[in-house]
Amino acid sequence: MSERVATLLEHRYRAITRAYPVHYRADRGDEIVGTLIAAASEGQRWPGVRESLALVVHGLRCRAGADTRRRAAQTWAAGLRLSALALLAYLAADWAARGLTQVGDISSGPAPVRFELPAFAAGLAATAAILLVARGWLLAGIAATSAGLAAAALAVGHPRLAQGPEPGGVLGSQWWGWLIVGASLAACLALRRRTPAQSRPVAWLLAIPVLAVIPLTGFEHELYWTAIVACLVWAAVDARVGIAACGLVLARATDEAATATDLAASGRLYANLDYAWWAITFATVAVALLAVASIGARRQARL
Repeated sequence: MSERVATLLEHRYRAITRAYPVHYRADRGDEIVGTLIAAASEGQRWPGVRESLALVVHGLRCRAGADTRRRAAQTWAAGLRLSALALLAYLAADWAARGLTQVGDISSGPAPVRFELPAFAAGLAATAAILLVARGWLLAGIAATSAGLAAAALAVGHPRLAQGPEPGGVLGSQWWGWLIVGASLAACLALRRRTPAQSRPVAWLLAIPVLAVIPLTGFEHELYWTAIVACLVWAAVDARVGIAACGLVLARATDEAATATDLAASGRLYANLDYAWWAITFATVAVALLAVASIGARRQARL
């Protein structure tokens, strides 16, 4: 291989290795590039597709902290914790917004805003649960989640709120959202007792406010599916993301399945088919997320 071609190939390999953190490139960058050039075929000008993809994925894993050995139970516990935080962020924003409802016809001008304590209390309980779970106080987080579920039940039964639409959005009726949060925290608590203490995922917590904004944008369905697809792709880099996103999908899948069951019991079979189809779709996405996350957790445990 001529010196000119070797220099060109080296520059292109170094461009790909920018996927790695700066400190990793400083320690091992020359070694990685030198090994790749030594293994290159005569006259090769471009890096191979498979090795380029492998370099990018491994570099992103280094940035995400998924390149070190971690027991599978630790990965699942961290993913379940993130799942609970993501659901709680959505529930907090959605229920707090429902606590401020417009009254009257807005076509003639701005409608007055009414404060509904039960719905707002559900949002506050979800916010408190976020702070508790972020601190690692899982039992207290489960208690706050239970309080939020109770407040949400009171809000739906409130005589004035009952005249409006049932709480919904991209998570359906959201009853399953509260229950999945509680189940995720309980499973995380059980796994944490079997594994060493984990550091708080400060970097990942920065993404939680983004999920809280989704129900307030008016484009929640589009943003929801964009986030799910992005999580499915990123789960190949960090298994914790796939586990976390699975909670958002399961909340919708269980709600669709419950609605389909109720419609079938009432004899409305035609309407039931639409809900059943969506339940199967969401369940399939959840299985795909769990499959990718499970493979990633086992891979990281073998590092």
